[in-house]
Amino acid sequence: MTIRELGHMGLPERALQTMCWAQRQTALPLFPDDRILASTIEVLARFDQLKMEDALEQCLPSASRAVLEAMVSGFIRAGKVGLARKLLELARINKRTLNPSVHVKLMLEAVFMPYGYGLAAALLD
Repeated sequence: MTIRELGHMGLPERALQTMCWAQRQTALPLFPDDRILASTIEVLARFDQLKMEDALEQCLPSASRAVLEAMVSGFIRAGKVGLARKLLELARINKRTLNPSVHVKLMLEAVFMPYGYGLAAALLD
């Protein structure tokens, strides 16, 4: 929850520091928790701080569903519709199913793009 709030306040660096703090805690089993990782990835993707766009194919098989959905949501909120679509396509190729709400968010964002109606139609198919 703290990481999401830091994202709402526009502090992606602090969100990443909070995740690293949770990772270092040995007394409390806070990490690896998919919610912490997913929240951090969504915040970093939303503020264009996620620098792994070229390595999406390598991380996709080992990522959990929550992390993939968070990454797609972050890219959508950042306005990177093409990157979100690429990630959804890679998930489909690897036979990974994501929540339909992610597809709906992408369609809603794509409608505002110049080429968006074609993309929304392809997503519906």
